[in-house]
Amino acid sequence: MATGQILAREAAVTARVLIIGGHESTANRIALSAASFVQRPKQLALLRKAEDPKVIAPAVEELLRYHPIAHWGIPPRPSRASPCGESRSWDP
Repeated sequence: MATGQILAREAAVTARVLIIGGHESTANRIALSAASFVQRPKQLALLRKAEDPKVIAPAVEELLRYHPIAHWGIPPRPSRASPCGESRSWDP
């Protein structure tokens, strides 16, 4: 009969899965983002030249959107080009 309690071993296994899963997805996103900048050096140069630190947050948000960890079969593509300095954001 279920009592709603969890055994110490079950709690430890659950915590381990959550920690490893969180670390792996974070590491993968950092690697994918770095690879994006290697493939698009002009985008990296624009980001490095930005004098306003507020430019970084939208770039991070775009990288998180562009590289989802869970794929649902629809590749992430903008519906239209978005201006980003003198270039277009993430035009392949």
